Amino acid sequence: MSLGTIIGVLALLTSYFVYWEWYSRQTVPKGVPWVGRRHEWLSKMRAGWRGLINAKSLVTEGYYKYSKNNQYFIVPNTLAGPELLVPTSMISTLLAQPDEDLSSMEYHNDFMQGDYTFPDRRISENRIHVGLMRKAIPRQIPSMMVDLMEEISAGYDEFWGTDTDQWQDVSLHDTMMEIAARMSTRFFLGPTLCRNREFIRAASRYARSIVYTAMLIRFLPVPLRPLLGRLIAVPIQYFFRQWGKYSFPLIKQRMDDLQRKSRDPSFDYKEPNDFLQWQIHVSLAHPDPGEHAGPVIGARAAIVNFASIHTSAMVTAGTLMDIYSTPPEEGVAQYLHEEVIRILGEESGVWTKAGLQKMTRLDSAVKETLRLRAAGASILSRKVMAPEGVHFAGIYLPPGSTIGAPAWPVMHDPENWPSPDRYDAFRFSRPREEFEASRREAAAQTAVKVDAAEDAEEKAVLNEGDVAEILYHKNQSLLNTSETFLAWGHGKHAW
Repeated sequence: MSLGTIIGVLALLTSYFVYWEWYSRQTVPKGVPWVGRRHEWLSKMRAGWRGLINAKSLVTEGYYKYSKNNQYFIVPNTLAGPELLVPTSMISTLLAQPDEDLSSMEYHNDFMQGDYTFPDRRISENRIHVGLMRKAIPRQIPSMMVDLMEEISAGYDEFWGTDTDQWQDVSLHDTMMEIAARMSTRFFLGPTLCRNREFIRAASRYARSIVYTAMLIRFLPVPLRPLLGRLIAVPIQYFFRQWGKYSFPLIKQRMDDLQRKSRDPSFDYKEPNDFLQWQIHVSLAHPDPGEHAGPVIGARAAIVNFASIHTSAMVTAGTLMDIYSTPPEEGVAQYLHEEVIRILGEESGVWTKAGLQKMTRLDSAVKETLRLRAAGASILSRKVMAPEGVHFAGIYLPPGSTIGAPAWPVMHDPENWPSPDRYDAFRFSRPREEFEASRREAAAQTAVKVDAAEDAEEKAVLNEGDVAEILYHKNQSLLNTSETFLAWGHGKHAW
């Protein structure tokens, strides 16, 4: 290596360090303590590397030292930048801030570097697919339960096999990615592509490439991202074209069928029931003509498909690891199997929304994995969008800075969760089952007391506590978040 090259590399590294120190000063409020920062040369930069390598440890330190004493602290991270974390007592105040001041969407767009990793800029600028997911998915899942469970079952049969006598080695993460890709594709794109191995492979590679590319781009100083970010993201475009080789003809066919049906009502066409079809309708009704293009519709479908594949695979793999890592004498797998078989029998062997809601043990096992394996050290992150900054509860937040709340230590705090580092599969279902058992035992006595009450007001008082406890236990399900269960957020932007 020549002397000039060495000097050039050293100059580049020095520039990067100086930039990071300057950037850290511009994007954090003054006077707030940092965790992981020491009295040393380039202290913020080096703290950022500590935050990247051991974020959960640093956030835990700040949580017990500051958050539990109702104080703010700053956690460093070279990839995401320094972030102000509020005490848990301020979570409700944070969630109440308007999106135009503190934006969850813009934070996540920055985190995923959507301007470079997403196939089309409209996805970052106009998030119509997000509203569609929130409104349509809860309504449509019940009608697709049978199809989705059929796809999941077929995936396990193919990748794990059906031989119950011989053991075989499988890669849990890789097979979960494949199965999640099939299930997700069935929901978002319909039955045509979900068992096409080449398409599923392209979808899985596309999902992975977005995550890794976003990580690389976040290493770059912000001024260099418009140039180098697009170069780094070139492989994503290749994987997207591979994805589109199979999906674009399907999208075009569906749009052609819709247009033909509108011209000729006698045309025999039954619309598919999946996300792609809903997206086509929403996009065609949008005032921006650019949204009507097949590749743009495909780009939106690709992004939601990516998000579903990655999260579904991680949660499923983690839950399976936790279930089968428990001591056999606890009988976790046996109790779960018994519950599923019993409730499926009650539902005539068909997977239904009502049946799934009855599977409180299964619900609890998944929720416990999410609590125990919290993906991030912090949560509820927002980016300050107001050009003049934001005054938040006595703290000035500069424009472009980020604010959030601790997650990992909250869900591992013994004051919130007894034995927090232990996987207790039925942590959430056990109290409900005990309550329902005691309620059945006391049903006769309660009925007698209520009937003997002298007036309607007294009867209402006797029933009030029972109703309140029923609602409490129902709110412990997987879909419900709280200020102590923050696995995927809390409030209106929770997923």
